[in-house]
Amino acid sequence: MHDLDHDETRDAPHQHGIVAAERLKGKLPEHCIHAIRAHDNRTGLKAESKLDKALIASDSLANLVEKTDKTANELDVTTFRAELEKVSLKKPWFKNNIWQCEEFGVRLDDFLRLGLNCMKEKKV
Repeated sequence: MHDLDHDETRDAPHQHGIVAAERLKGKLPEHCIHAIRAHDNRTGLKAESKLDKALIASDSLANLVEKTDKTANELDVTTFRAELEKVSLKKPWFKNNIWQCEEFGVRLDDFLRLGLNCMKEKKV
């Protein structure tokens, strides 16, 4: 739901999440709406809650899997950590976003394992 506006805001990335949040207002609790608004740093909104940070970290993890040109089934935690380091050389925000998992109480390796396992189940 947080990327509901992805195609619509492609040319206005500072609006990504804002448009989706407006569409979902009244259909989700306000803390969920805030997480959607704040999940992309280009909006200028700051992540505040654990939910905000979890959405940012999870979204970045899924985006990073896409950038590896591998499926979640082909990745393990060690390989994924190496991919994270490689991509972060050019795009350091990936690493910063994913490491937010520690701020909501989940160790990095556990977060990567959980994310990869979820994507395997969903066939992503």
